[in-house]
Amino acid sequence: MDRILAAAAVAAVALGLALPAAAQDAERDVSRHVEALRAMQPDPARSDEYNREMDDAWKDFDAHKARALPILRSTLIAETRRAEPSPMVLLDIGYYLYTHGAAIDKDAALAALLAVDARAPVVRHNQQQLFYFTLSVASDRVPRVLDFIDRAFLENDVQVVIPPNGLTLDAVLASVFLYGVYGEGAEAHLWAILKDPKWERRALEVLIWIGTPASNNAVRDAIYQHRDYETFARATAFLMQDGGPGGRDIMLSIDPQKLDPQAAQFYGVSRPRVEASNYEWYKGLFERSPGPDKLPDAEVRKQLTSMPAHSRPDQPLAPKAIFASALPREELAKLLLAARHAMFERVSDEALGDVKTANMLLNGLRYR
Repeated sequence: MDRILAAAAVAAVALGLALPAAAQDAERDVSRHVEALRAMQPDPARSDEYNREMDDAWKDFDAHKARALPILRSTLIAETRRAEPSPMVLLDIGYYLYTHGAAIDKDAALAALLAVDARAPVVRHNQQQLFYFTLSVASDRVPRVLDFIDRAFLENDVQVVIPPNGLTLDAVLASVFLYGVYGEGAEAHLWAILKDPKWERRALEVLIWIGTPASNNAVRDAIYQHRDYETFARATAFLMQDGGPGGRDIMLSIDPQKLDPQAAQFYGVSRPRVEASNYEWYKGLFERSPGPDKLPDAEVRKQLTSMPAHSRPDQPLAPKAIFASALPREELAKLLLAARHAMFERVSDEALGDVKTANMLLNGLRYR
């Protein structure tokens, strides 16, 4: 019995020593990674090396998550409070904690994202990571992320390369996915930016992708505030692709004398097409589109409800069947808007094509 008690005591002592040693190892691992992040430079020749280092660190954190998370959390909080925090420490550790951490880590990770200097050269060299970190937060509909999207993407000249097909997102398309995946509330957020002559054109371009007739009045006001051709051309695209009959009515009420000469000339050329807009015209756009002419209403509802978010749908939208559906217009519009929202979670060329189709279907149905 004495020998058993003695063995238990030795085991207890050994266990007591092992835990602090493991914690010390975890602290050293985090510290090494933090210093490596601080040392990173916007050097294309070392991109692969840097990516391997970050991947290896994340794998190590995953392998020892229980020990790593508290250390990463306290490290990130301390970094965020520094007078001049390292953008890469904020970006990399913040992204890890937001996507791989516990619920308690979300606030620290969000604070880190909002503190990232998106114009820092090393961050511009890691645009893909910043984009996906922001996309994760926007998917959770965190209101504070909208202002960050404004300054980090919409008002910043960015290029985000998306593997594996090499899709490159400029400032507008990156913003389209970020505001689009945020969903309800992002559209109204952009109305204030329409008043800013420096960024209103980009805001209009985003609204063409994510907007609804709720933006009609804000777009009309932008036309008369800015008056120029570039604004008017974008506003016309929005009102005719997203504005429904209300958008058409605004276009028909335009006073060309309040526009600059180039915009007024464009309006004169465009007005016959505006006058011809109706349900049959939009329906005619899809006469030669693939897919069945008719589906049972239950099947149309099922297809739209089950639009997958993270992969290309096995069954793409069936425009002719949607126009032929006897489902109430309001229900079809609601289903299409929900499907469009899911499309923004698929960052790909195919998703953008699906969004274009959904928008034209939506606008056509508004005339029904």
